[in-house]
Amino acid sequence: MSELQTRRPKRLWVAALMNIAVGLMAMVFVVFFSLSSRVPDEARLGTGSIVFAVITTSLLIVSSVLALFGKRRWDRIMLSAALVYYGSVLAQNASLLVQSEELIIPVQKVVANVARSGIEIAINLWAILSAKTRFFFRHASASPQ
Repeated sequence: MSELQTRRPKRLWVAALMNIAVGLMAMVFVVFFSLSSRVPDEARLGTGSIVFAVITTSLLIVSSVLALFGKRRWDRIMLSAALVYYGSVLAQNASLLVQSEELIIPVQKVVANVARSGIEIAINLWAILSAKTRFFFRHASASPQ
């Protein structure tokens, strides 16, 4: 391995590990909400929601792992997956705030979810679009792997 391949920017590590951890937790929650008898029928996910969650979460995890390896184009795929995943979470929570008069969960938690999703999007944008990361991917993909 060349020196450039081992010098991944710390910001890439932060964003990728965050994406992997959040993605794995989301997969656990999807499985739990789909299979557990303790989840009420009103809270169960529909087939479309399950498929969307599994696809976006899997893409988020896989693209983050491959971006850490410095694979060509996976940085942009990681960013796209993060924008879709965290953007959909942000949009769902924002629509809850706008549409619902009475929320089952406290408003502060929904606002915190909106803010957290915004921060997660910002971290991914910062990590992938920075000059250090672009330099890393330009040179990592030019060298033999």
